[in-house]
Amino acid sequence: MYQLTKRYQSTAAKFDSSALPGTSPVDNVPITTKLEFLPSKAKSIIPKYRIMDTNGNIINKNEMPNFSDNQLIKMYKDMTMLETMDNILFQSQRQERISFYMTHRGEEATQIGSAAALDSGDLVYAQYREAGILLYRGYKLHQFIDQCMGNARGSCKGIQMPIHYGSKDLNYVTISSTVATQMPQAVGSAYAYKRAANEKCVVCYFGDGATSEGDAHAAFNFAATLEVSIIFICRNNGYAISTPSKDQYHSDGIASRGTGYGMMAIRVDGHDLFAVYNANKAARQMAVNENKPILIEVMVDRFGPHSTSDDSSAYRSEEKMRHHAKTIDPIERVRRYMDVRGCWNNEKEKTWRKEATDMVLKELEQCEHIKRASITIMFDNVFEKVEPHLQKQMHELMQHVQQNHEASFLTLLSKYEQSCVPDK
Repeated sequence: MYQLTKRYQSTAAKFDSSALPGTSPVDNVPITTKLEFLPSKAKSIIPKYRIMDTNGNIINKNEMPNFSDNQLIKMYKDMTMLETMDNILFQSQRQERISFYMTHRGEEATQIGSAAALDSGDLVYAQYREAGILLYRGYKLHQFIDQCMGNARGSCKGIQMPIHYGSKDLNYVTISSTVATQMPQAVGSAYAYKRAANEKCVVCYFGDGATSEGDAHAAFNFAATLEVSIIFICRNNGYAISTPSKDQYHSDGIASRGTGYGMMAIRVDGHDLFAVYNANKAARQMAVNENKPILIEVMVDRFGPHSTSDDSSAYRSEEKMRHHAKTIDPIERVRRYMDVRGCWNNEKEKTWRKEATDMVLKELEQCEHIKRASITIMFDNVFEKVEPHLQKQMHELMQHVQQNHEASFLTLLSKYEQSCVPDK
């Protein structure tokens, strides 16, 4: 780990921004008499940083993080708990118990590995496939399920879409549906952190599709020119919902853009828990100590559909995905390593898997019995207080409810708290 950090720090030390056009007299720019255009493609592909192979064997022991057995077991349990929650809530949506869900299958190492490398006070701007960050930081199972069900106990009380989590206590900004809007917002927070000199950094997660948005350009450019402590983590799974990478860009992925904006960048095997951890640990150290943005491109495969509204078989090979799930599964790689290390075995695996399933099912059943917030909740927290025009709208809504006695409507309304349910 020290070697990795030291190597990147030494690379950064050689960079001299005073030699760049636009920041110094033009005399500093080298001269050439050769008419030559830069090629549209790089001469070499940026390599993918990896420590552990697909069978769980350590390739370079010098790069291996110094985890205790307990640390490793916690990370593994969080990865498998995320998988368990995904499986159950995905099926719950099919059973119409929740309206929408997005799984994280295949990206567990990316989330838990990066979460473990961060400080708990670092501010996270997520996209919508980062529930593992919250899970690692202590978000409870019922909090995930409450939010997905939109009940009165949930953080958003049904106002937000399912899986749009947020937690002020855990420094996790509530998710926005609109792609890439969190990126410039994250840079703004990082600039505030720089002015406060609080030795914290901001971490911004996004998918490869988000980099096709103008907000990504604005975020990268502002982060570099303002020199703020931010880590950009791009989950490149090859698809922006159904749009493949080849239709999004013709360059060498996302990491290659770092140099163009004046940021250090690295490409990482997103199925390798230890590589993800090392890259994020080193990135955080550089971001905080040197006030520099870092771009991490995490190469992953999304084993499941984009969401419960998506049929991924329409645009990619299901057979290939099943093959990847068997051969590059991040959970199985860690499991194999732990077996060899001696801190895990089949009996522990069987016991934990049953325990995890029972925990999720128990919370799911309990959450289902909690009613949804009153329908008037939509008028709260819009302004500091409920303004007159909203009071008028709320009064009209309550009148409509009182006058509507259709059986189907009353059945639906019975699932909500009773603030304006008509008397029977």
